[in-house]
Amino acid sequence: MQIVYRHGFNNNLMIIRDSNIVINDYRINMIMRNKISGLLEMYIGCVNGESELSYIISSRQSVRDLFSRNKIKYEDVKMLIDGIIALGKELREYLLDINSILLDLDYIYFDVDTKKVYFCYYPNNVNSFEKSFRKMLQDVVVLVEHNDYKAVELTYGVMEICSKANFSLYQIEQYISTTLEGVKYKVPDTDAYDIKNQNYIYSDYGISNINDIEGKKDKYKNEKFNYLNEQINVEDEIKSIVGEESNYCIDNKHSDNNSLFGKFTKFLNNRNFRETKVIKKEICVRENESVYDEEPEMNYEDEKVSEGETVLISDIIKDKKRKLFSLCDYDDIVINEYPFTIGKASGKVDEIIEDKSVSRIHVRIDNEADSFTIEDLNSRNGTFVNGERLNPYDKIEITIGDKITIASLDYIFK
Repeated sequence: MQIVYRHGFNNNLMIIRDSNIVINDYRINMIMRNKISGLLEMYIGCVNGESELSYIISSRQSVRDLFSRNKIKYEDVKMLIDGIIALGKELREYLLDINSILLDLDYIYFDVDTKKVYFCYYPNNVNSFEKSFRKMLQDVVVLVEHNDYKAVELTYGVMEICSKANFSLYQIEQYISTTLEGVKYKVPDTDAYDIKNQNYIYSDYGISNINDIEGKKDKYKNEKFNYLNEQINVEDEIKSIVGEESNYCIDNKHSDNNSLFGKFTKFLNNRNFRETKVIKKEICVRENESVYDEEPEMNYEDEKVSEGETVLISDIIKDKKRKLFSLCDYDDIVINEYPFTIGKASGKVDEIIEDKSVSRIHVRIDNEADSFTIEDLNSRNGTFVNGERLNPYDKIEITIGDKITIASLDYIFK
């Protein structure tokens, strides 16, 4: 199986090339003749004697690309899992096998406008649904926002169900609708915290948030969630995460390592999340020295080189920030870091261009070794280098002076 991306007449396409695809496969005909909710629209062709399955992906972003910068939150995880459950029901109506769904995050697409998720049906998929689903959840764990407790609970709760043999989508659906959605999330009122009395007054928001305990100047924020809406043993929990330095107490209700919380803690420890829960940032500053949130930009034009000193020009060019010099009505774009993404989706890209022709996540520029590359991210109106349109997800090397066109906006790479 080979996957390529191409810009068609009116659409961007994801193409699977496979000599073993059977053109008259009833499953392919079933999908082509029926608009099945949750499946990418598909059609079949033949190029140089090799069959191709083409999937329309216009105006949609793969899960991995969409959340490469901003983490997956509860609503997104739920939309993904709900989409799989709904698709499983649809496929049964058309006598189609759910094992043929590709659950790789690169081939699952979100439509940001309609808030729907779309999957790729590939009849020659060799992996079982159970195996693919577990692997997908492991990838989601890496991308999930760990401060979003509902997202964490949903992900690990579903993972626990999937760890059992012969799990079903019905079990997952019941977990979401009854167990998960019935849980009230608790956060202790830090003003009412009494370390002697060890009692908390809870509100209906998140889970524990403990600041400045015992009047210490150093503030630690320790966050955890409660699966069963009970008081938890904060002391044991935090010690299991940050070691023996913590001295928090609460009634022990979850000492059983076989409980869901126990398994979750063990899972975190096994995946080396142990050192990521509490972060203490220390900044040392000399007297009368300024503190910068960011490293100040160097002005290379004003640099003075002492007489007789030899400077390697390539070193200066390498350190200097690149920019896209605007030939349109918009400002120049300074590339501060790599990879650098451009689009109009606030919070999901590094540079926002508020133009109707620009896609939400339009293009990515990267610096690999000693070269610069540009990659169109499945934009509707395309990305062009020196007038030539890029195929989606094809990385093209660019050099200083190249003309970069983002939709209809022209820039020069400098």
